[in-house]
Amino acid sequence: MPFYYYFDWSYLVLVVPALLFSLWASARVNSTFKKYSAMRNARGMTGAEAARAVLNANGVTDVRNFGAIAPSAECAGAHGLIMPVKNSAPVNAESMKSSAGALSVIPVSRVGSVRNTLKILQSEGLQIVAATEKSNTLLFEADLTKPTALVMGSEDVGISKEVLKMCDLQLAIPIVGSIESLNVSAAAAVMLFETARQRINNR
Repeated sequence: MPFYYYFDWSYLVLVVPALLFSLWASARVNSTFKKYSAMRNARGMTGAEAARAVLNANGVTDVRNFGAIAPSAECAGAHGLIMPVKNSAPVNAESMKSSAGALSVIPVSRVGSVRNTLKILQSEGLQIVAATEKSNTLLFEADLTKPTALVMGSEDVGISKEVLKMCDLQLAIPIVGSIESLNVSAAAAVMLFETARQRINNR
């Protein structure tokens, strides 16, 4: 019998759309950063100030945390939020409410592969900076005036080892209290506004 008699065509039905969607999502990341870099350059910002983003690597699943990250990202001048397609908080009424409307302003891009997205951002000249309490390098010791993509992990497991290996820098927020770590939305705000502070001082 011909080979196609034994071939499971349902495999193509499931896999091909997933591959095409992943390619489309990655392309959208690339075009989004180019678009907003041009927009912010038109406002008089330098190239270093114009390229920065928040990447929730393993996916923030809590809609309130997701919503709370958005206003910090927008106010600090981030270009957008990048979220995995799977296992991440949706843009819905609850997250919109938590964001105080910021999610209607800042772009949110869903990607199929976090690692492929990191490769795209690095090829565009962005340094990938991970926020992790496991690092011995403090946030304030790093140079964040370069075009930067900030990687924030999920609430429960943080950033995966595979993603951490791909990051150019791993930075820790100094904690002097008895609690070991910050909520992801609070940590994102600290990372974002330290980036903004360095760039303002560097003008």
